[in-house]
Amino acid sequence: MLFRSQRTQLAAELETVGARRQQAEEALGARSAQREELSRRAYTARAAGERIGYRIESVQQSRARVVQRSEQSRRLIETLRGQAQADHEDPEAAARIAALEAELEALQRDRDAELARLLAELEGEHASAGEAIETSERAVAAALEARRGADRVAESARGAIREAERGA
Repeated sequence: MLFRSQRTQLAAELETVGARRQQAEEALGARSAQREELSRRAYTARAAGERIGYRIESVQQSRARVVQRSEQSRRLIETLRGQAQADHEDPEAAARIAALEAELEALQRDRDAELARLLAELEGEHASAGEAIETSERAVAAALEARRGADRVAESARGAIREAERGA
């Protein structure tokens, strides 16, 4: 009679441990899915950061080309001024030079404004992507720690089941 009550008690404990194990495995599965989603988000944020970095490089290269063209235009203006000084009798040369200078300044202002706007936009996107990456990495780290905790609980439950099975 004593053995029967012990068996009944052990069976009840085994059922309790089995239920806890099932809960731990379900929680582990849920955490794994959450971790995968966070990893996907982190990857997406990193990819966005890289694309923004490429766009920043492109804007910087465009800026360098604009500066180079501006210098070329300035040299052309200097050449035209030199020619205009050598030929004082051409009244249209001074007007052409003035018109070219005005156009060059307008183009330079427009390009500078556009580059500044693009650069500000890209820097904002870069900062947002950096924040998203940091947030995702923190979430991934938290999910990983939670998974490790769940693994420890599951392992503890498995150990209890083994002990209960040995005792039966």
